[in-house]
Amino acid sequence: MLTTDPIGDWTWEVKARDGGLPPSRAVEVAAAAHAVLGRAKIAVSGAKTHVSERDAEDLVGVRLVCPGQWWEHGRRYRAEELFTVRAEVWGRALLALTLETRSDAWLTVDTRGREQPEIHAANSPRLREVLEEISDRLDTAPTPGDENRYAVPPVSSREPQRVSPRSKRGEPG
Repeated sequence: MLTTDPIGDWTWEVKARDGGLPPSRAVEVAAAAHAVLGRAKIAVSGAKTHVSERDAEDLVGVRLVCPGQWWEHGRRYRAEELFTVRAEVWGRALLALTLETRSDAWLTVDTRGREQPEIHAANSPRLREVLEEISDRLDTAPTPGDENRYAVPPVSSREPQRVSPRSKRGEPG
């Protein structure tokens, strides 16, 4: 199931080293993250790109709304807004990259509280691969997003196995 709000997100922060971060680094990192999603066969071509610039020296941001695909019961499905990739360079001092998903294909339980082990098994390894490759490229682990009405953050910051908050608490879906 897809939602209009993110189901899960992960954020990586990289502090500038000597010389600072050029604003163009936001574009490079967003494009690289999209390429990682593509190699994992999660994202497909056709991302909508939005660039924001408050001040070229202060804040430059890039947002990619990515169409993508997931598998259910041996069939491939496509959504136009499966992932959002956001990359921002703040004052040449900090790069922040956030990956958001709007699909429950990575969850052990769907957004209605129903177990979905086959769907999770078909999709979660690819998302795990994406999180690990981005972490390796940025040389830092992500911080998982906060609990929301769809999912509870995983124990490991690189682990996409998120579960419904209702199922974690033993409440009916």
